[in-house]
Amino acid sequence: MQPLAETPPLETLQTATPSGPLELLACLPHPPTKQQPLLFVHGVHYAAACFNAVLPLIARAGYPSYALSLRGHGRSW
Repeated sequence: MQPLAETPPLETLQTATPSGPLELLACLPHPPTKQQPLLFVHGVHYAAACFNAVLPLIARAGYPSYALSLRGHGRSW
């Protein structure tokens, strides 16, 4: 079994939309892989930040990982 890669950094991105920005957290494996990306979407009364601990672990296993804050949650408008 191969050892896990180094833990990649968690990035906070803002995606512009006509209705206001959406918060997107991203954690990408290094070196990049061809694995399918995973998108995490929070439940009621949460935001993308609830996945802060999970995203680096998923990326460390080789999967690009993203978490979206829906409108009105986290840093999304």
